[in-house]
Formats: sequence, C-alpha cells, structure tokens
Amino acid sequence: MLPENTLASFSHAMAAGVDRIEIDLNLTADDALVVVHDESTHPDLVRGADGAWVARRTAWREMPLADVRTLDVGRLRPGSDYAARFERQRPADGERVPLFDEVATLVKSCDACGINIEIKCDPQGEWPTPTPAHFAGRVVEAIERHGIGHRVTVQSFNWAVVSAVRRLNERLSTGCLTSERADFDTVHDRGGRPSPWMDGRRLADFDGSMPAMVASMGVDYWASEFRDLDAAVIDEAHDFGLEVHCWTVNDTDDMKRLISWGVDSIITDYPDDLVALVRLGDGR
Repeated sequence: MLPENTLASFSHAMAAGVDRIEIDLNLTADDALVVVHDESTHPDLVRGADGAWVARRTAWREMPLADVRTLDVGRLRPGSDYAARFERQRPADGERVPLFDEVATLVKSCDACGINIEIKCDPQGEWPTPTPAHFAGRVVEAIERHGIGHRVTVQSFNWAVVSAVRRLNERLSTGCLTSERADFDTVHDRGGRPSPWMDGRRLADFDGSMPAMVASMGVDYWASEFRDLDAAVIDEAHDFGLEVHCWTVNDTDDMKRLISWGVDSIITDYPDDLVALVRLGDGR
C-alpha cells in the first residue's frame, strides 16, 4: 500500500471502494490542521527538504505550517522497524503532510466516501498540545466550513476532546477510542487515580463494563483496539445502542472473525484486502 496519512494513500483507498478514510489530526504552531499520525516528526518516516531523514523528534505544535510543508513523508526509512512491519508499502516520494482542507476537498469529490477523524491530544504532556476545547473548536469549525458534518465521524482517545466536540456540535457523529493493551492502556486507573484519558471516568464505577462507560459519554460508537473485543462485549455495546468500530486489523482471518461477531466497521492499513473480503461474501 502507500504511505499513511498522505493524499496518495487516501486516493488509493477511495478508489478501492472504502466507506471512509481514517485520518489523524494535529495542530501546528500557527494553528493549521494537519493530517499526520504521530504528535511529532518521526526519524523513520520524515525527511527534510534536503532529503535527509530527520535526526530528532519535533512536535508539530512547535512547527509553523511553512516548515511542515517542506517535509517529505513519502517513504519509510530502509532497514527501520517500520519498513520491516510494512513490507508491502510502496513509496510515493514527494508526498507532503496534508492539510485537513485538502483531504476534505478530496473526499467531497466522491459521494460514496466519508472521513473518520481522530483528534490527537495527549493528556499526559509528553508533547506540547492544545487544550481539548481549543483543538475541538478548530476541528468543528473546519468540518462546518466544508459542509461535511453528515460525512464525518470524530473520535479521540482523549475523552475530554470528545466531550468538547459534542458541546460544540452535538449533531456530529462521535466515538470514544480505547486501548487496554499492556504497551498502551488508556482505560485503567493509574496509582489509584483515574486514567488521564477518560475525562474523569473510572471503569469500576460502571461495574467493569466498557460499553456502559462509553455509553455514558452520549456518543454514537465505541472505537476499540480489536484485540480487546469479543462477541459478548460487542453484543453488550449494541444493547447500549452503540456501534462498535475497531482498529487496526491487518490480517484477513482477524477481519473474518470480527465480522462474524457483528462489528460495525474495521480500520485497516490494507483496504484492498478488506474490500476484497467483503466483495467475496466473507464479510458485510
């Protein structure tokens, strides 16, 4: 496939027939909405204007847009862990970090496709980040300006951001992201205190039910790490009136199992595989 969060990859996914493209949003120093996964430059993903791989991480929030747009995100560093993980990825040299406006314009050219927006806003303070209210305001303004509210879903691991989006425009479809993995746990208490990601909520206050805690946010869907799901918890979420979206599913056997369990949507790095699976009748 093509480098993630690039216009080339979005165009490819749309041509493959996906229902939505999934994007990650960060803010630059001058408040531009840019589409990029990490909250900082990554030495295995980003090259400077001189073609050299960046030597250190710099937060997007510390960079003006003019500097961001000089960077090349069109290939993975050869020999890196990323390159080993994504052996099927094809380079697209010259791809720049897109603006949200560019992606919105691209999606508006296709009536059958929408955008799943993840707002990156780390509450732990590892990188400079805008407040949830400010970030939500920038995103909602951009969605409304493009007139695509009916074609987007908005989600975040930082539930304070989700709450802020809902306060600004409750008509938007919103969801809560979660992960309960050992290397990235946004859910469980830390040192006897609520997780900083959960907007003050604690799983124990909902009898250990993740669907109940998500439903308390008033959102439309739960976006879970796929390995945290099983058929029973998906059924429970549906009983609460929630859709269940899952990420990031790259193995076709995992896709088949999740579809059989009744998951409502799947995020994958390999849209061709998922679309082919569905078209063959092994999914829905």
